[in-house]
Amino acid sequence: MRNRPVWDGWLVRAMIIAAAAGLSAGKALAGDGFDPALHVSSDNAAAASPDNAADFPGPFSMDAAPPETVYGQPEIPTQRPGVNAGGTHVQLDFDYYNHYVYRGVDHSAVGGRGDSANLEIQSQINFDIGPFTPFVGVFSNVFDSDPVSRFQEFRPYFGTSLNLRPVTLTAGDNAYLYPDRVAYDTSEVWGKIELDDGYVFGLDKPILSPSIYTAYDYNKNKGWYFEAAVRHDFPIEQTGVTISPYADIAYIWNFQEQFVFINNKDDTGWQHYDVGVLVTFSLNTLMNIPERYGEFDLTSRFVDTGKIRGVLDADNVIWGGLGVEFKY
Repeated sequence: MRNRPVWDGWLVRAMIIAAAAGLSAGKALAGDGFDPALHVSSDNAAAASPDNAADFPGPFSMDAAPPETVYGQPEIPTQRPGVNAGGTHVQLDFDYYNHYVYRGVDHSAVGGRGDSANLEIQSQINFDIGPFTPFVGVFSNVFDSDPVSRFQEFRPYFGTSLNLRPVTLTAGDNAYLYPDRVAYDTSEVWGKIELDDGYVFGLDKPILSPSIYTAYDYNKNKGWYFEAAVRHDFPIEQTGVTISPYADIAYIWNFQEQFVFINNKDDTGWQHYDVGVLVTFSLNTLMNIPERYGEFDLTSRFVDTGKIRGVLDADNVIWGGLGVEFKY
């Protein structure tokens, strides 16, 4: 028992020496920071050297290159700055024409001065839902010389389109309401098929955009209306001007026609044709208006409408006018 203090003294001395040695080693490691080159094998020493550090990213490096793959990298969706990229879009059209010609018939020929100007107003709201684009809108025509009602026609409508490129399918419903002429009110369902022929031939833009339009009057007239059309756009680069010639031809089948050309018998046959040109002037380009305020266009239309079969109601008339369009 007498020797225990001696052993205790030696034990304390040994612990102090060990602690001092550990502190010295810690300072040697921590003095200039941890060097990973000292903790790699000799085979990887060159790769871990400072000269090659950029080519040797660590496992948590933010600059690591993506792995090689045969598949394209996904693109991050981008939005055009200042443009409505939401799911709802509106469109307003104001047109001032010398005649209101609809489906080959001059609706201005109801009396008064047939060459009086017609104000046509159309508004529409589109909802982008994936491949579908439902829409709802209303068209109206104001004819100042109409002897019965200046507010000549009111046409609410709705429908949806489906883009299956190169084919676009559209279907909807029209309701024709004629103030103070309620006996002519009727409704129809309609459908349209349009082909992006440019896509078929590997082009970026359509060539003739051929389309077929069909309407069935299920309310009053119980008849069919068919229309085939073509159109091509000629944009003039860096001017904001687009020239769009178009043409269509119509066939009716057991159709007791509408409004001012109602008759007492059902008609079948080729009814009319239209040959025209639409010129669009982009005010955003011409006047340097930012698109964050919407798209503004001036339009000018010139059309030659002609009767095909003499026994059917249609008019030979040249008509046209100016318009303003707004989209957002």
